[in-house]
Amino acid sequence: MNRFVPDLCGLSALVLGALAQPIAAQQGAADRPMPDPNNIPALIDWAFDVNGCTLTESQLFQLIESHHDLWTANITIVNFTESPDFSREFEATRDAEGAVIFTRTSGGACGGPAPAPTGTADLSAAARWLIDEAVAYECQGNPGRMDPQAVFRPDIDGDGREDLVLDHQGITCNGALPLSCGAQVCETRFYLRRGQLLQEALVLQASVNEVSGATTPTITMRRHGGGTERIRWSGNGFSSQ
Repeated sequence: MNRFVPDLCGLSALVLGALAQPIAAQQGAADRPMPDPNNIPALIDWAFDVNGCTLTESQLFQLIESHHDLWTANITIVNFTESPDFSREFEATRDAEGAVIFTRTSGGACGGPAPAPTGTADLSAAARWLIDEAVAYECQGNPGRMDPQAVFRPDIDGDGREDLVLDHQGITCNGALPLSCGAQVCETRFYLRRGQLLQEALVLQASVNEVSGATTPTITMRRHGGGTERIRWSGNGFSSQ
């Protein structure tokens, strides 16, 4: 995918200096010191808060590149704008010269708490713990996040309770690919609810294509090379079709 990459050489000292001028107080929020630059999501939140909730794509790119490198800045912009939460928390426009402008409309100092990611607001403590563990494993302790659209909660074994499927292809690590990912797919882990716990029942090097709506759903997986496999609970284990 081709994306706009700003011309960093054309940024004036005045534009770059805007990020260093804390103006969050004008928005009714307390001044905030810069967070650890290695925590890129927190760095982005800080930049919008102290810059009046509006940044150009060039400013955001320059901020990340100044603490990391050109590649990290580019992939951060792509992940930021393609996040499923982006359209609910930000607006993207262009000025008369065609420069991309991001305006934060919720969260932090820019309009109250951000809405919970779609499909994860009511996750159990066990599910949240497993998601955090998956991100920590795939990102090797570095900052990262799980796309809510890669979290599935079907009743896999038909016992009337939600189970959990985590497609690690939905994990984004700042500056690195997830540990389990190959050239085309990453791990997917299946968990079955047993009491208050979710117990790991299956690990596949494949990504989720579709989860059917049946009482005992069929989960269509995409394997390396583009082939598909259908996984279903057979009563005492998983069967492959």
